[in-house]
Amino acid sequence: MEQKKILIRSALLHAATVLTKISFVYRAKKVCLCHHHYAGNPVEGHKFPASEEKLQERRGEKRAGEREKSKSQVRQILIEQLKCFDNRTEGKLLFLADMQEFFRRLSEIEMEYSRNLERLSKMYLDKLHRHRTQRKEKGTTMDLWQQVLIETKNKSKMHQGLSENVSSNIVNRFMIISDDCQRISKQCRETATTLQEELVRSVQELSRKVHRYHAIALESKTAEQKLQKMEDSRRKNEKMAKQVEKHQQKSTECKKRCVKAKNEYVLSLESTNRFLENYYNGFLKTLVDTFDYNYHDSFTRGIEAYVTAEAYAAGSIIQSVDGVREAKLSVEATKDKQLFFDDNAGTLVLPFTFAFLPYNDEELYQVSPQQIDVIEHHYRVFERLQKAKAETEEIGKSAEATSDALCEMHRQWDNEMMKLDNGEVEPAAGTASCQSIKNSSEDLELYYIAKMRELILTSSLKVRVEAENDMLTKTLGEVTADIVGARLKRPALDMSSKEASAILDSVHKKTKVFGCNLENYVKITGREIPEVVESCVKFIKKFGLEHQGIFRLSGSTTEINDMKQLFENGRDPLAGLNHWKDINAVAGLLRVYFRELEDPLFPSSHYQEFIKASLSASVEDGIKEIVTALNSLPESVVRVMEYLFSFLSLVSEHSDSNKMDAHNLAVVFGPTLLRIPSEQDMIAYQSQVNGMIELFIKHCDEIFPGSGEPLPAPLSETEESESEEGE
Repeated sequence: MEQKKILIRSALLHAATVLTKISFVYRAKKVCLCHHHYAGNPVEGHKFPASEEKLQERRGEKRAGEREKSKSQVRQILIEQLKCFDNRTEGKLLFLADMQEFFRRLSEIEMEYSRNLERLSKMYLDKLHRHRTQRKEKGTTMDLWQQVLIETKNKSKMHQGLSENVSSNIVNRFMIISDDCQRISKQCRETATTLQEELVRSVQELSRKVHRYHAIALESKTAEQKLQKMEDSRRKNEKMAKQVEKHQQKSTECKKRCVKAKNEYVLSLESTNRFLENYYNGFLKTLVDTFDYNYHDSFTRGIEAYVTAEAYAAGSIIQSVDGVREAKLSVEATKDKQLFFDDNAGTLVLPFTFAFLPYNDEELYQVSPQQIDVIEHHYRVFERLQKAKAETEEIGKSAEATSDALCEMHRQWDNEMMKLDNGEVEPAAGTASCQSIKNSSEDLELYYIAKMRELILTSSLKVRVEAENDMLTKTLGEVTADIVGARLKRPALDMSSKEASAILDSVHKKTKVFGCNLENYVKITGREIPEVVESCVKFIKKFGLEHQGIFRLSGSTTEINDMKQLFENGRDPLAGLNHWKDINAVAGLLRVYFRELEDPLFPSSHYQEFIKASLSASVEDGIKEIVTALNSLPESVVRVMEYLFSFLSLVSEHSDSNKMDAHNLAVVFGPTLLRIPSEQDMIAYQSQVNGMIELFIKHCDEIFPGSGEPLPAPLSETEESESEEGE
């Protein structure tokens, strides 16, 4: 459009320039002729050659042709301008027609979507009604599901309203804009045509005036030539004075007419050029503004109406989602369980208890106190009850910790799914992460269900034994652990017998485990590796080498304390476990053991020697310094170091899965194994401590040449249980 405007303007300016040049050329010719006449003494009887007269005629014809050509170009340019306006109007109408079609189809899609939502919600609302009436099912989950279906039905109405709004309001808006545009364009085209006619008349008037001016100028020039000729003849014949005077008057009159025609031509030229400039610089822009009158404002208001409708629909959806989210808060497992029992009271509520059926009327509902047998039985029942209580408590804590871990895993899976849905992670990586969590949760679910089964069965045993104990207590009195312990005292046994060894082992197990002096503990128990260390290491080797973040993630404090107490009581809670436990709690227990040692694994008395080794110029020099320092330590402590760092080296070999390389393990174990004295800057020395521990892990085989061979150590309860199962 801009290029067409430029071409049109250039053509009109060219036409005006041609007309101007014609007048300038003619005036120049006239000046030259006058100069030729007055500058010298012309020869008497001078005449213009015939060839010059023909040349003047040809030039006049050429100028006339150029004027006609210029007028033709102007008319063609003005016609093209009208075509530009028509094309602009046609483009607007096509554009608005496309928009009307778009919103009409959008309305149809919204209406179809509304109908589908209506059918969907109605179908499942009917199903839910049948469930509640025929099967008499209740529950907070059904209430939430009903709320979801109701909000779906409301969403259907919202989309129906949006469809009707778009079809009746938005489409009509753009239809009205199209009609207005067509009507205004028609009127503006008439105005443009009238303005162009005025411009054409102005150009034609200019053409007539320049033609008249040139004709009068030619006539004046001819009269002047005749006057000159008569003056030349008068010198020869005095009788021609009157004719000379007559020609003098005629020449003067022609000059006046020529000046007047020139003035009219100049004024017309200035007027036409000014009209032309304003036509392109002002009138055309005003015409375009008139063509576009109210078009852009109406268009933006139409789009604003559509955006408002969509915003209202979006607000309704958000309100619907908030309603579902609020209803979600009412979902309670406890309430659903109570409703289930209430609905099935005849089946699930205790109907009766068994009554005592005596053989004869004289028998009473009580235990007959036969002194020896009943008391011994009471003692045995009490022991069974204490054991059942301990087992139930332990299994309950384990089940609770497993439930917490399972809930956390479900939350992790949900978070990963949300990230995947929101595009925060790559699809392949997000899917793999979700699948990994899902697989782990399925294994943990099996373990949790097994634990709950074990808890129920153990609890049922405890309840039965407790009932027997209560009945016996009513008859015989209360039995305490001290009474049972006194009864179980026996004469001294042969210490070489198997039973004596078991008792001695029990005594050893009662030695202080956590916070002990490692060297003294090894001497008392006779174990090269403390049972806590060996049991945790074997359990992690079996279940935790591939566990991501092992030793870095903290386990359940409750479970760590429970396992710690069991070890202190001489029991190994990890013995015989062939299933997944809270592996982070087991790893945390191992760290707690070394953190609570009376003297750290790397004795404080040798702190400077190990720090010096970490500052060695090369790895080889550092290893030599470490070996020298180890030679001054008790052999029992070195054996525990060898066992621990062989295990940590194995963990680092699985860093691709567990993300715990030698550096990460050193950061975790550094402060625990080699404690920085309080008088030194912990921040300044921590990197050196971590570097030394990392050196131990990476070069364990060089520091402990025999670390590749298994350490001889007494069987732990874990191994004993495994060996018993094998038998």
